[in-house]
Amino acid sequence: PGNFDDFTDEQWQSAFNLTLMSAVRLIRGVLPMMRNGGGGSVLTVTSMSVKEPINRLLLSNVFRSGVTSLVKSLSNELAPENIRVNNLMPGRIDTDRVKSLDNSIAEKSGM
Repeated sequence: PGNFDDFTDEQWQSAFNLTLMSAVRLIRGVLPMMRNGGGGSVLTVTSMSVKEPINRLLLSNVFRSGVTSLVKSLSNELAPENIRVNNLMPGRIDTDRVKSLDNSIAEKSGM
């Protein structure tokens, strides 16, 4: 978590590799098999933050939006090859990470 001024170039690069490039590499890895097999489906998972960014999750907001744009672009590009590409955008899920983020935000705001 953090705001714009909190992140170094290395952190931006790490988030880019972790979030956006992992989707690129996954899709790149399965396309030859799908093409040889006559089609298939790709499903990526991002977050509802692509619709409404979540405060203090700047890196995630930015790169998950990139995954969404990648998926939309590929859905049009690959449809003629019978390859469906979709994105799952779950809402808030009560996980340890979410609890940790909530605690961090509460501490920073004095709540």
